[in-house]
Amino acid sequence: MGMQGLVKSAKFACAAFVLCIGFTACASFVPKTTISEIHTPLSADILLVSPEKISVKISPDGKVLAFMKRDGVRANIWVSDIDDPEMARPLIVSEGRGVRSYEWAADGRSIVYMSGANTALGTRNADGDNFVVYRLDVATGESFALTNKLDGRAKYRLSKAKPDTVFISPSNRGKRARTILTTSISTGKVTESTANEGHAPVYADANMHARLSTHWREKLGYDVFTRGDGGEWRTSLELDFADRLNFKFFGMSNDGHTAYLTHTQNRDRGALIGLNVETGDEVEIAHLDDAMIVDILADQRTGMPIAYKTEHLTSKWTALETRYKADFKRLHNFNNGDLVIESRSADDEVWVVSYASPTTLRTYYLYKRGEVPQALFGDANALKNVKLAPTYPVSIGTHDGLDVTGYLTLPLGSDTNHDGIPDHALPTIVWVHGGPWGRTDYAYDTWAQWIASRGYAALNVNFRGSTGFGKKHITAHYGEWGGEMTNDVLALVDWAVETGIADPDKLAAAGESYGGYGTLSLITTAPDKFKCAITSAALSDLGLYIDTLVAYTGKFPEADLNARHLTRLDRERMQFGADERTEVGLARLASRSPITKVDKIKTPLLMFHMTRDQGVMIKHTQQIVEELSATDVPVTFLTFSDEGHIIRKRNNQLSFYPVVDAFLAPCLGGAPHLVTLEDISHGTLAVRAGPEHILGLKEAFAQKERSNETP
Repeated sequence: MGMQGLVKSAKFACAAFVLCIGFTACASFVPKTTISEIHTPLSADILLVSPEKISVKISPDGKVLAFMKRDGVRANIWVSDIDDPEMARPLIVSEGRGVRSYEWAADGRSIVYMSGANTALGTRNADGDNFVVYRLDVATGESFALTNKLDGRAKYRLSKAKPDTVFISPSNRGKRARTILTTSISTGKVTESTANEGHAPVYADANMHARLSTHWREKLGYDVFTRGDGGEWRTSLELDFADRLNFKFFGMSNDGHTAYLTHTQNRDRGALIGLNVETGDEVEIAHLDDAMIVDILADQRTGMPIAYKTEHLTSKWTALETRYKADFKRLHNFNNGDLVIESRSADDEVWVVSYASPTTLRTYYLYKRGEVPQALFGDANALKNVKLAPTYPVSIGTHDGLDVTGYLTLPLGSDTNHDGIPDHALPTIVWVHGGPWGRTDYAYDTWAQWIASRGYAALNVNFRGSTGFGKKHITAHYGEWGGEMTNDVLALVDWAVETGIADPDKLAAAGESYGGYGTLSLITTAPDKFKCAITSAALSDLGLYIDTLVAYTGKFPEADLNARHLTRLDRERMQFGADERTEVGLARLASRSPITKVDKIKTPLLMFHMTRDQGVMIKHTQQIVEELSATDVPVTFLTFSDEGHIIRKRNNQLSFYPVVDAFLAPCLGGAPHLVTLEDISHGTLAVRAGPEHILGLKEAFAQKERSNETP
C-alpha cells in the first residue's frame, strides 16, 4: 500500500547513544547552531534534491570507476579513470530507457546491466516484462542484449570463477514456468537453459549452480528451498509471514555449500545464519537482541562473511575478522554517517564507500586500505551550502513491551543547548509513514527539513508493524489497524508533549497511503488533540480496499493464480483482523474504517488523491469529503491527474508544498503563505472541493482558469 514518495531519504548512523524512558539524542552528530543562524523558510525547490551520481563501483583491477548518473528520472552509465573522476565519459546516453542496475564483469572489460525500455529509474512498466540484460564494452561503448524481455524482479549473477558467464533467474509470476539461463557475456550465446517450475527467484553459487530459491505458499507461508551438488530441491525453511518480512538472503559461499541469510524463525531479531544447502542445518554466526542485521561484507575468495551491518535507530558495522577491524574503526571515525561499502577491487585493497546523514545526501569516497578516504567527484552534496536542521532518534516503551521509535527534527536555533529538547514547546507535526511494512530512518528527509525550516518540529514515528524492528513488532500489528497502531503514534505524541517538545495546542498529523489511514484514525480516535491534518492517498474504507483487491485478483486466469496472489488477500485479512467473507468480518472492517467515524472528525483536513491510483481508489477520499460537506468541518480536496498511488513527480511536489504551507500556518501559528498562480502551475494540481479554506487557493485557481481561457 505504498511507501513514502514525498520523503527523500538516505541513512545515517549514531555510533553511541543511550536510550532513556523514551528519549535518545545523538547530540554529538548535530550541527552546532545559534539563534543568529535561523534563516527564512526553505523552499521545496531547494530541498527536493537527489544525488546526481549513484551506484559507484570500482573495476576489478582497481583502475576505473563506473557510476550511474541521473538525467531527470533516468540514469545512464559513466566511467572515469580512478585518478581523475571529474573527467568521466558516458557509455550509455539514451532518453528512451533507464539503467536499473549494473555490475562489472570479472575481466574488467565489460559491464553487465539491466535496462527497462522507456522505464524510469526504480520503476516497472505496467506490462511487467519490459527489462533486458545487456553486455556493455567499456572501451568502445558498444552493447548487445543477453536476454529477451524480463520481469523487473529478475535476478542476474556474475562470478570471478566463471568470468564469461552471467546467470539469469527470471521472476516466476503466476504458475507459468520461466527459464533459468546461463549465458556467455562475450558472445551472448546461451550455454545452459533450465526450466524453473515454481521457484523464484533462484540464486546461484560462484560456479553458476542453482543453490537457493524461495516460493510463496498458501496460508501466508514462505518456503526457502536449497539444493546440494546434483541433488533435488529440499525445503530448508518454512517461514510464516512475519519471518518473511524479516528474511534476507545475502549470498553463497564460493564452494556452493553454505547460504548466508537472516531470518526470525524461533527468534525476535534476525540472526546471521550459515545454512547448509545439502542438509538444511544452520550455524549462527552473529545475533543481537536490540538490532537487526541488514547487510554483510563477504570475503571475495571464500564468500564467507567478514563483517556485518546492524540497524535499529542508527546503523553500525562490526568486523568478524581481526584483519578488518582497523578498517571499520577508521571508516566510522572518519565519518559517523550511515556507511555503505559500495564495491571493492579484486585484490581487496581499494574500496568505494559512501556516507549519508539527515543533513547530507549520500557522498562517495575512495578508500585505499590503511589510508584516509578521499572524496570522489569533489563535494557532490547538492545541499552543502544549505543549513539544515538537526535530527534526533527517539524511543519509548509501550504498555505491552514494544519499542516505539521515531526521529525528531527541530528548527535551527530552537534548542540552544543541543540536548534534543527545544527551549520552548513547539508546534509539532507527526508524520505517519506508509506501508505499513516500511520504516522511517535516521536520514535526509525532505518533509522533515521543510517542516523544521518553518519553525515547526517534525516527529516521524515507527509504530508496530513497521519493519526493521523484529518479529514481535510485526506480529503485534495483526488486527490492530485503527487500534494499537494508532495508540503507538498517540503515545509518542503524548511523550513529546510531556517532555516539553510539542505544544499541546499546536499539533498536526500527516501521512500518505497507510499513513493517510493512520492520520484519519488519529483524528477520529482523539478528535480534540490535533488542530489540522493532511492526507495523501488515504484508505478510509477497509471493506472497499478488500473489494478492490478481490476484483484485481479475479482478473487473472486460474492458470496464472499462485500462492503469491492468494497470499496478498490473506495478508490483508490478517492485518485487518477480519475476513470479509463473514458477517463478523464485515462488521469489523467497518468498525476500523474512518468512513464510519466521520461524525467524530473536528479537525480541518487537507486531502490529496491521485486520479490514477489503482490500489487505493480515489473513492476513499471522495467519501470522506462528501460526508464532511454536510458538516462545519473545513475540508479541501485536491488531485493530481498524472500520478498513481504516490506524488512522485517533482513538478507536482512543487505544487504540493506551498498549499501545505498555506494550510498549516493558521492552525499552527506559522508565517502566513498566500497560494499564488505560480504555486499551483508547476504540475497537474486540480481542486475538487474547499479551496476557500486555504489562503489564496481559490483565487489562484480562478486566475489559472482565466489564463487558460485567454486566446
